[in-house]
Amino acid sequence: MKQKQKHRTQLYFVWDFQNHGVDDSDIAEEWSYIQKYLKLRFPKASCRPHLRAYTTLHQMEATQELRRLDFRVFQSPFDLDSQIIQDVRAVCLDQATRNIFILVTDDGNFSDLLVELTQAGVDAYVWGTDECSVRLQKVLQDGNFVHWDAPFVITECVEVIKEIEGKSLNRAEFGNRCKDRLEEYALFPEDVGFSKRNPYGSVLRWLEAQGLIRTTKAPRKPDSVTLKLLA
Repeated sequence: MKQKQKHRTQLYFVWDFQNHGVDDSDIAEEWSYIQKYLKLRFPKASCRPHLRAYTTLHQMEATQELRRLDFRVFQSPFDLDSQIIQDVRAVCLDQATRNIFILVTDDGNFSDLLVELTQAGVDAYVWGTDECSVRLQKVLQDGNFVHWDAPFVITECVEVIKEIEGKSLNRAEFGNRCKDRLEEYALFPEDVGFSKRNPYGSVLRWLEAQGLIRTTKAPRKPDSVTLKLLA
């Protein structure tokens, strides 16, 4: 996975706000979590993202907020799917193997676009909800569907690791600390695609696979570990 990202330096982030909008007051908070997630997962590309959002004429306040967050916003009273596809092709197919593309949508109409991008060498992702089209998810590579609440859960668990970094503790204690932190919002790893049987252990494995942490077992204490952030 780390090798896959090694030479990818350009990140394109497109928000299909017509299909998946949020309350105007929530845009900045949602974007803050996805930003943290992007910096963790794509450290070599996240510093120079190209941000685009596509809104309706009725979403004026959302448009203003998105622009404040440095999105380039396109507005229309009509469905903008065809423009999104045209724009994404124009920017992502050039030097495809260096590009990461993330689309915020639940719309299955983008399935063919994602297949085209992937075949060309683009590393393509969808950030979507439980309502995301099954057809859309099926064309993605394993791990390239990002559940809407996953960035929040992951970044909060990373904050827990920062607090306990370098200390020896058992895995259950790590899970309990994360659970306490997430309790207020009642969002947990099993809700965003991680293992239901071992949710916090699966978060640790995911973070290790991304090259974000190193887990060291304590001598003579098989259930005790020391966590170190590498990012």
